[in-house]
Amino acid sequence: MVLQPIKWWIIIVAMSCMAWIIVYSFRKLDRNRNVLTILRAIVYILFLFVLLQPSKIIYEKSKDKPAIAFLADTSASMKISDPALRFKYVTEIFGKEKTSLFNKILDRLKGEYNPIVFTFSDNCQRTGVETLLKANPEGNSTDIGMALADVEKELKGQLLSGIVLISDGANNGNLSPVEIAGRLKAPVYTIGVGDPGKYTDLQITSLKTSDFAFKNTPINIDVEISAYGFSGKTVPVLLKSEDTIIQTKQVQIGSPAESKKVTFIFTPKRVGTFKYTLLIPPYANEVSLKNNAKSFTLQVVRDKIRVMYICGQPSWEYSFLRNILKNDPTLDFISFNILRNAENISLVPENQLSLIPFPTTEIFTTDIFNFDLLVFENFCYSRFNISYQHLLNIKKFVAEYGGAFLMLGGDNSFGKGGYKGTPVEDILPVEMSGPGEEKISIGTFRLRVNQLNHPIVQLSNDPKENKNIWDAMPELDSCNELSKPKPGAVVLGVHPFARNAYGNIPVLSVWDYGKGRVMSMASNTTWRWSFQLAAEGKGNYYYNRFWSQAIRWLIKAEDMKLVHLSSEKRAYIKGEEIKLNIKVFDKYYRENNNAKVRIAVVNPSGKKIELGLASQIPNAGGQYESEYEGEMEGTYKFTAVAYKDTENLGKDELACEVAVPSIELDNMGLNEPLLKAISAASGGKYFHVSKINSEEIVFSGASNGSLVVGRRVSVWNNVFVYLFLIFFLTAEWYIRRKSGML
Repeated sequence: MVLQPIKWWIIIVAMSCMAWIIVYSFRKLDRNRNVLTILRAIVYILFLFVLLQPSKIIYEKSKDKPAIAFLADTSASMKISDPALRFKYVTEIFGKEKTSLFNKILDRLKGEYNPIVFTFSDNCQRTGVETLLKANPEGNSTDIGMALADVEKELKGQLLSGIVLISDGANNGNLSPVEIAGRLKAPVYTIGVGDPGKYTDLQITSLKTSDFAFKNTPINIDVEISAYGFSGKTVPVLLKSEDTIIQTKQVQIGSPAESKKVTFIFTPKRVGTFKYTLLIPPYANEVSLKNNAKSFTLQVVRDKIRVMYICGQPSWEYSFLRNILKNDPTLDFISFNILRNAENISLVPENQLSLIPFPTTEIFTTDIFNFDLLVFENFCYSRFNISYQHLLNIKKFVAEYGGAFLMLGGDNSFGKGGYKGTPVEDILPVEMSGPGEEKISIGTFRLRVNQLNHPIVQLSNDPKENKNIWDAMPELDSCNELSKPKPGAVVLGVHPFARNAYGNIPVLSVWDYGKGRVMSMASNTTWRWSFQLAAEGKGNYYYNRFWSQAIRWLIKAEDMKLVHLSSEKRAYIKGEEIKLNIKVFDKYYRENNNAKVRIAVVNPSGKKIELGLASQIPNAGGQYESEYEGEMEGTYKFTAVAYKDTENLGKDELACEVAVPSIELDNMGLNEPLLKAISAASGGKYFHVSKINSEEIVFSGASNGSLVVGRRVSVWNNVFVYLFLIFFLTAEWYIRRKSGML
């Protein structure tokens, strides 16, 4: 009999105390009390018996047959042909013919064992022979350790007499199959499928690079390739972007099985997210072509914001603004300050002047497209042989290249600078008069800010404090009397007193034009904000923040978008749900809960699929969500376009990669050392599929019901124990009542 884990000394002490009480009672007490003591002692003994919960083990012969597990590898590497399809050998082992290994083993065991068939790759599942023969080996990985552990768990409570494992040994799981095989207490017979090292294959085994790069800054891409059967040959490795070959490297292969490292260095020229592919051209007789290429996405960002500032004549605005732009480490700043115009009188010959001529052609034909922001302050283009085509290039820079343009006021800006009727007028967010009609509003005024939510005028994150700051900002001095904002433009600030037929004169206006953004500031006296605040002891923080945020908005910094499309991750496994999140603001940068967000995707085959409207997330403040299952391998390009009524609020794009984990095809050869180690650790034996001796596959454990199994039976949990308790307690109560003790 076995007791629950209670210390034996408790029983000894309890029994000793009980014996002493009984002896003492018989010596000192009368006959009735002696009987009561005995009854009480019996009750105590029964309670102690229940408390200890004793049990006994009954040994008997098991009626269950010992189990034998057959594990068949159905991972993607079993599709390799070297020279014949690897999985074909598996189907031959389990074939219906009497000569198949499976049937030969069963015939020899004469029904004394229970054969159980499993398939495994990245998971392990019980199956039947018929299902196995129809299986398609396409698992994402080969996890032998997990398969052995799952078999042990599945057959818990049964006698496991042995395991037959059929695999190429391309293990890439986290569990150690050798350690697990060693603890099974059953032999594991491994059967290796594949040609050990005599196949032909080229593969890109690893790729290391950053997730993002800087525009116009070189980036390294480190690649490792493995070559089998290409000894003495030179193999090209290509770096491609879409259909364009960026670079090609020639790799000399030495030994029959060799790994080589190659480094590509290239310089991204555009900002955005782009897909790149590293590719080895396919060769004849390769066992797999899927591992000849690896794709990756690279987010290209600005290393520095390139700003070109052209000022028509020296000014305080140029001096102050140039100072903060020049000292900003995130900016690459180039400026031209026109010190002498054509009408200025010179007392010396032209060839004796040290001033350089204005480089019109260089700036407006080639250089402009290498910048992010172009600033005109009080600049009259007609004085410098700037042609209509040059002005068209400015429009193209904004509309097609996504550049930013800022025009500051002055006597030579807007209409007074002759921009009426030019391509520059097309891109400005305000309408203007002709050179002889536009006036300058003389006198100081405090800018009245209309849209305090807009990031350009957010000088504080607290709305109330932001309003107080603008109410107390120093005054500006004079401004161009512009006509009115164009449809779609946002007027951030107006002259509080100067009016025309359309209302207050728009001083600070912005809008999106084509792929770019444009801002007009009708005054070039914002330097007074810095100067006067510093004089009041408040420093130039607000002046710097205003211009910093204006520049970030103009170049479409990530945090300044109206529509933000994001995903939990950039790389997904085939069949996994791609989850998209969209954050939407209106043009005044208020969270937009009334937008309609349309999602579209271009799949790897180039087909555009409309996914419909994204769902709004309740109580999330302008957030929407959508999801899509990536059923194909390759790059998916998502686009989110937000609308409110008929107004287009903006769009954002995102690229995600979907692939079968490449780790399964990173090592294509038959891993005989691992399979031999698994067998050795468990007391089994390794066979190559071409040299199997079924007679040497011997299983442990008795058969024909001779297995002895122990079964634990509870002794205390019996109805008679409780009946005895009730009987003795009732008897004690009855005697006490008759004796007058109650």
